[in-house]
Amino acid sequence: MSVSRRWIWFFVGTPVVFVLLILVGFWQARAYLHSDGFRKLLGEKVSEHIKAEGQFAPLSWTDSSFYSEKYTARGKVGARFQEIDADQIRADVNLRGVWEKKWRVDSVQIERLGVKIGPGTIPEISVSKPEKTADAPKPAGKPGWLPNRVELRKVTVASLDLDGSNSEKFPFTANGIHVTAEPDGSAWKLTTSGGKIQREHGPALDLNGSELRYADGTLFITSARATSATGGNLSANGQIDFDNSQNTRLSWKFDALPAESVLPRDWRARLHGKFYGNLDVTSSPATASSRHDTVATGHVELKEGRLDALPVLEQIAVFTRTQRFRQLSLDQVRGDVRWENGTLTVTNFNAESAGLVRLTGSFSVTNGQINGNLEIGLTPGSLRWIPGSQESVFTVSRDGYLWTHMKVTGPVDHPEEDLSERLAIAAGQNLLKRIDQDSDKLKDSLKDAAGALIDLLGK
Repeated sequence: MSVSRRWIWFFVGTPVVFVLLILVGFWQARAYLHSDGFRKLLGEKVSEHIKAEGQFAPLSWTDSSFYSEKYTARGKVGARFQEIDADQIRADVNLRGVWEKKWRVDSVQIERLGVKIGPGTIPEISVSKPEKTADAPKPAGKPGWLPNRVELRKVTVASLDLDGSNSEKFPFTANGIHVTAEPDGSAWKLTTSGGKIQREHGPALDLNGSELRYADGTLFITSARATSATGGNLSANGQIDFDNSQNTRLSWKFDALPAESVLPRDWRARLHGKFYGNLDVTSSPATASSRHDTVATGHVELKEGRLDALPVLEQIAVFTRTQRFRQLSLDQVRGDVRWENGTLTVTNFNAESAGLVRLTGSFSVTNGQINGNLEIGLTPGSLRWIPGSQESVFTVSRDGYLWTHMKVTGPVDHPEEDLSERLAIAAGQNLLKRIDQDSDKLKDSLKDAAGALIDLLGK
């Protein structure tokens, strides 16, 4: 054969061989994708990424797309979940990723993803791998040149359901959250819409959407918005560090949140209105005697407020013969709050029903027990019916009110105060003083004073 004919065969045959190799490689790749080995590899890589032990149900293929009825997994020690249950999973595999030494899954759609939140329980088992030798056989069923990495490009969950009912600090359940996740470098960009959160106590929250980013064990919240089922809006931003809670920082803002949606059950029938304000939530450092605990600080205001049937106000209503105290309209209520180690502390407290009463001071609530040091101011007109009150109890004049201090203690649903006793003593002393002065001349006024004293002692 002449040299020229050899070159002709070379230039004609080389492309043919190259195409045949591509076709063979393509056939091998497709064959492996349809094998049980790829299903196991996919399950291993997904489970490794989320620190779990899980597997996919058998895959059914249509062209380069597959469908699996279910993926189930149990969290290993160190994982942030106990169980995962995903239903109706569809995915599109891009074979061009083979040339990049990876199985590229362009999109994954999950109809329902259920997650039971809590620490993983399956222990990590360290398996020592045998040393590779030159004569070690390759695993059967998979050509050695095929990749063993899986890359996800986009994941969409039609309905994410979270079960956090076993949480000690914040038990909740969430349902129907639509989630889209896309890789962003080494991080994941997450967006959500829809869904509802139900807390153990209080009304449900309708989720309006969020923009999140997850990287290296930390969830960064660019924005998250929700509406209470009873009205009012909440928004949040910050970060949650799952590996080090001391790096967790969240800022909450709430507008027109109905009082009954946040107050303890015993106070829902007493205090009405809408809360406005902000809270910054962090984690306190652990000490020798205590572990990390949530710390929340901020400022809270109540608007359109009304106070009903509070015992101390019932007493004042009797003393002052003013029915407005029984159902008290509040022009302003505000204070700085702090929650730490199970104690709620309110400072710079200021509550006022203009032209009637004003309360200032601070108080704390621990395990349902209140301890407060307050100043109470009443108008001179309200005090005219209580003999001796202005001479012995309400002795400081300021801002149009007469002031005295008041100690509040006891169960928060039935608090006790020391004002009633002091008013009764003042009325009794005033009555005795008048008797000593002139019993005949003050007969009518003594009759009124005695009636007031009986009211005070009777209460």
